[in-house]
Amino acid sequence: QAQHGRFAWDATRKRAFVCAVHKHYTGGSEDGQMNVCYRYDHATKTLALIAPVPATPNHAGVLYIQPAYDSRNDVVLWPYTKMEQCSIVTAMLVYTPATDTWESLPVVSDTLVANDIRGSVAAFDHSSNTLFLAGTGACPAPITANTPTLLWRYK
Repeated sequence: QAQHGRFAWDATRKRAFVCAVHKHYTGGSEDGQMNVCYRYDHATKTLALIAPVPATPNHAGVLYIQPAYDSRNDVVLWPYTKMEQCSIVTAMLVYTPATDTWESLPVVSDTLVANDIRGSVAAFDHSSNTLFLAGTGACPAPITANTPTLLWRYK
């Protein structure tokens, strides 16, 4: 059963990358889940399953934030967030349609530590070749979640 669908739109090629968590039930009880993504081609009206999404520590966490299409590099950028920890972004999942492959890249650097990077909204800015990441969510009280924005570049 698919739940929590999100998508990234490629306006140039008229295709959408639709991602969701698929939950498996046996006898009315959930006994597993995995993240899956499809490519929808508007011109041919076809839907195809793409390469498996890399395993992450918290499957549901991946789907908290919408993926974004990077029009400069022809890739889908999907920030991996830990929902239960106030939307801390721990990795960037990158899907390359030309090779039908995923990679998982760190978002930390010498100046950014893991707890500094949070996000609940992502959008790609073609002119600056950056992913704009901002916001938080699912912050337990008494945490206040005012965090700065982050600009992240794939290449």
